[in-house]
Amino acid sequence: MRDLTEETRLSKNDLIYPLFARFGEGVRNEIASMPNVFQLSIDELVK
Repeated sequence: MRDLTEETRLSKNDLIYPLFARFGEGVRNEIASMPNVFQLSIDELVK
């Protein structure tokens, strides 16, 4: 019963930041529905 009512704790270490890779070079396209998240080419991901 205690497991069912135990408080859940979430920290920033539990979150995953999405990366979206795209073909090409020098590509950095912002995703309109996800502010500050971009589609990046491999060379941009490495930076």
